[in-house]
Amino acid sequence: MAPNPDQSQSATTPKEAANQSAAIVESTDVIDVRYLLRTLLRWSWVIALVAGVAAARGAWNMHNFSPQFTAKMTVKPLENGGPGIASLQAGGASQLLGSLGGFQLNVSRSAGQFDRLVHRVSSLALARVLDEKFNMMEVVFGPAVNQATNEDEVQLGWRQRLRLFLKYSPPTKPTLEDLARYFGGNFKVKDDDKSPFKIITFSHKVPDKALWYLKTVFDEAVTYLREEIRAEQAERRDFLESRLAETEIVEMRRDLMGLITAEIRKEMLSHGDLPVGAQVVDEPFVSKYRTEPNALQFIGVPTVIAIAVTAGLILLIALYRAE
Repeated sequence: MAPNPDQSQSATTPKEAANQSAAIVESTDVIDVRYLLRTLLRWSWVIALVAGVAAARGAWNMHNFSPQFTAKMTVKPLENGGPGIASLQAGGASQLLGSLGGFQLNVSRSAGQFDRLVHRVSSLALARVLDEKFNMMEVVFGPAVNQATNEDEVQLGWRQRLRLFLKYSPPTKPTLEDLARYFGGNFKVKDDDKSPFKIITFSHKVPDKALWYLKTVFDEAVTYLREEIRAEQAERRDFLESRLAETEIVEMRRDLMGLITAEIRKEMLSHGDLPVGAQVVDEPFVSKYRTEPNALQFIGVPTVIAIAVTAGLILLIALYRAE
């Protein structure tokens, strides 16, 4: 009996069926985890080498870390208060000043003396005063800051040229702005966990300089703030006296006299030796404990990043070659 040609064409051998199933498997996007693990294990020496380089780099950075000494002092913040502010708040005195014109007072939003003191530390005005009194630009940045330099003669390295190419600020001589930023960054204020006081610190690699910077900057900021407050009080008193001379209404004159009396009381307090902005509770001192490098920051984080990046690149290359 002759075979049916249709049956012979439709029949498939077991080998052909296996090839067809393999082609179907290869056409699907299936990731073999065991293959990836074997690839990572095969190239684990590369990962270990990169991790070792990153850890060694971090250890070298820890070795080059410059520890600093910290000068500390505890102060009690002094906010706005006293009979002057109380008299302004009572009886609608602030509305009276607003109705007179030319004088606006917002007690609820006014910054306290301590806030003004902290802000004054990082101001250009105080930096100018410190430079005039102590030649602070040369003390902080060195004697070369006062030497005139020709910008055309400055030899820029490849890093400076790259910064200029990327439109970063070009290198310039230190100015009063840099001095103000230096003091604002090193003069730090934090809360005392055990009391309502504040702890003011200043760090420097030389302990005597850390203490000198802390005391000098704090004292000069207090002096500058005291002069500011006196000038403001004199301006307010002159304004009130001028309004008193122009006003003929009895009730308004009585209120103005009360405000002038309050200003005189505040002037008596500010012209004395009472503290302004902050009252020193504990005298400044230099802690014997220096700042220490953070091993997690210098070694741990770079090592983990190096391992992750290296393993990721190895897996990407393995997947690319498997396609």
